Amino acid sequence: MKPLEGTLALQGGEEVRISDASALDIAILGLMGYIPGYPGPPVYPPQPMLKQIEYIPKLYSERGSYLVDD
Repeated sequence: MKPLEGTLALQGGEEVRISDASALDIAILGLMGYIPGYPGPPVYPPQPMLKQIEYIPKLYSERGSYLVDD
């Protein structure tokens, strides 16, 4: 595969709002019973923010681009 162009990736793992189970995620609030009529994860799943943030640098390194992690 062709290496991907360089990019800047900022991690947010220390940020309270960035989480795979953030209390600011409507789906998490629905699972907790705070959103009336929440249809459930099959229709409106929680967003795995950390997994999404970690995916791009991993993809870039797998395709031969470099990754700097401080």
